[in-house]
Amino acid sequence: MSYSYTDLLALLGIGGAHPGGLALTRAIFEELQISEDTCILEVGCGTGQTTGFIISNYPCSLHAIDAHPTMIQKATKRLNQHKYPVTILEANVEKIPYKAQMFDIVLSESVTVFTNINKTIPEYYRVLRNGGSLILIEMTEIHPFDENEKKELIQFYGIKQLLNEQQWEEQFRSAGFQEIQTIHVSEEHFVNLEEDFSEFDMSEDIEPKLFNKLENHEALTLKYKEKLGFRVFICKKN
Repeated sequence: MSYSYTDLLALLGIGGAHPGGLALTRAIFEELQISEDTCILEVGCGTGQTTGFIISNYPCSLHAIDAHPTMIQKATKRLNQHKYPVTILEANVEKIPYKAQMFDIVLSESVTVFTNINKTIPEYYRVLRNGGSLILIEMTEIHPFDENEKKELIQFYGIKQLLNEQQWEEQFRSAGFQEIQTIHVSEEHFVNLEEDFSEFDMSEDIEPKLFNKLENHEALTLKYKEKLGFRVFICKKN
């Protein structure tokens, strides 16, 4: 059986896999105004680490979706253990199963790059209320790759394209977002927070070749550490 990178994350049950981990999520949410009337959609919730953090710290209405059934299973288990009041659905973010203008915040943590961006970002715009914010932490080309390097990354991660900062911003504007804030964050600011290291909720009977894929991911991260990074984008729907 051939495993994708998202299969790797799901079967190992890796929480906090996005750049900056839960520490970055905390820092972002500290700057937000959230009340009982705030309605949040987390897309690509994974094992539910961020989901649990949000609902346990903020008085809001929270919905979470993910396209991977194993992720949904593990996130549901986590949320049920704490009896968190979260609506969680298995769904494709390219066709979000919610009505227009329903959410005040849409959160995507290293998810959008794995989708058809031309479909996904307009969906985020559609479900956001006027005045609402799209918050993304996304893989970004920091320095140019040659075609072979880009091909290697695209094939390994199963992404359709690798965007630089300007190309991300163009995608947001094309979907209708006009007010875009791009934040440069050094991941080194967060790696020393011991409690925020990635956690694991491993499935049973994991094939050894899955760990080989994890090693390949770590090798690529090291190989391209000067060229591949991430950005935080905050886009407001006016």
